[in-house]
Amino acid sequence: MIAQILKVLDWLGRQGTRAIAISLVLGMVLPPLSAVLKPLIPQAVFVLLLIAFLRVDAHAVSHRLKRPWLVIAVVGWMMVVLPLALGLPLLAIGAETWRPGVMVAFIVMAIAPPIMSTPGFAYLLNLDGALSLTVLVAAMIATPVLCPLIAGLLVGDALPISALDMGLRLAVLLCGSLVAALVLRRLIGLERIERSRRIFDGANVVLLFVFAVAIMDGVAVRLVAEPLFVLGLLAAAVGFALTFIVVSALVFRFAGLEQSLTIAISAGNRNMALMAAALAGVIPDASWTFFAVAQVPIYLLPWLTKPVIDRLIGSPQEPTRH
Repeated sequence: MIAQILKVLDWLGRQGTRAIAISLVLGMVLPPLSAVLKPLIPQAVFVLLLIAFLRVDAHAVSHRLKRPWLVIAVVGWMMVVLPLALGLPLLAIGAETWRPGVMVAFIVMAIAPPIMSTPGFAYLLNLDGALSLTVLVAAMIATPVLCPLIAGLLVGDALPISALDMGLRLAVLLCGSLVAALVLRRLIGLERIERSRRIFDGANVVLLFVFAVAIMDGVAVRLVAEPLFVLGLLAAAVGFALTFIVVSALVFRFAGLEQSLTIAISAGNRNMALMAAALAGVIPDASWTFFAVAQVPIYLLPWLTKPVIDRLIGSPQEPTRH
């Protein structure tokens, strides 16, 4: 039975971005499961973090950190400059007076680190996986400090929990998963982890499916009751993601085409799963709806952008060596 499960996970891991996109569709069409799986969001995110840390290529990270200026610049751009560039104009037009939770959702999205699967997406898209991984690790380290700081600055009392509580929750999730990953790396061994990479990919697909179903809780009902509101949030999510991708690619064009596209993918795909897990139980309904519909660009953009990136940097049959 275990062998069959591993074969299924291996097969799922080979489907790449297609499996991620399909898992989102399935999450949308299985609303009865949403309420059942919603309490599992923190656990699913914890395991996603654990798998990501388990597979971290320490050599690739250390190599990139020998010249850390680009990584530092990218993390500052994603987690400080972009949130301020989004939040300050929203404050200027009085967005905080909109429906409770909308402004919070936008800011939390903008300050979140990249999604855990960004390095995997980078490799699937024939981009610089080592750079993506290093940016992800650096952003994760900065998350418990920068996220509460910037969120407190921009939304203040509108944040459903204190900045300190938010930072502590994020630190527990990140540090706990990191410690568990280090223990498992010792027990399993790096060679066996590398041999099982497709199985871990498949496990990520299953966990992302669980998250996609869980976070859709109540969204179908709200879509029927307030279609314009939900579609407006979806349009905002897609617009933010595309804007972050395009602007980031242009800003970091000096680093080279492959590196700038890698940074752009990281900037456009933010880990709202981590933020939802940290804020579980205190998220306003509007914020929860935005987090749910914002999964659409996260799950679909890597698949949709692959042909464009292949044309820009060459065929994926001849990947760049990292």
